[in-house]
Amino acid sequence: MVEKDVYTNEGGNIANVFFMNAVTTGLESGEISWVEKFIAEKGELLKDDSRVDTLNFCMANLSYFKKEYDSSIKYLALISTDDMSYKLNIRSVYLKLYFDMNEIEPFLSHVDTYRHFMSGNRLVPEHLKVPVNNYINFTNRIFLAKNKIGKHNEFDLPALKREIKESKILINRPWLLKKIEEIEQYSI
Repeated sequence: MVEKDVYTNEGGNIANVFFMNAVTTGLESGEISWVEKFIAEKGELLKDDSRVDTLNFCMANLSYFKKEYDSSIKYLALISTDDMSYKLNIRSVYLKLYFDMNEIEPFLSHVDTYRHFMSGNRLVPEHLKVPVNNYINFTNRIFLAKNKIGKHNEFDLPALKREIKESKILINRPWLLKKIEEIEQYSI
């Protein structure tokens, strides 16, 4: 759609969800320079009411993928919306940040608050609760295994990898598998 220039609405704007998805897909595909160019050139086409939050989220995500974690945290802190999709995405990026920064206390605290947010928030759509909770739980298990915390000291990473691959309802599966592979490579 981007290559064929068929992604704007009748008003010439780009939907913020499409924009964020294009950025995320580009980053997950390793196309960092394409994403930087896309944000710089197409960001002005976002609707005024959501432009700043969308750009800050995309810059936070871009910074995360570039391993510029402090910058990512600064962009996330600038987002001020009540939109549930942003809140879920922001929490997901924070979870990844604390994981990769190997910040044990912030990570564990965030897992706890993320779980409470998911269980106690009536505004979270029901169809998202299971996949997001699965993502939180798998991320937590990988983190505990990585840091040899508790019973996860001798965790069976190949079994966890199989469990993630076989899970039918899960978000961020490629990221989770990548984190297990990183631990396996480091352990060799």
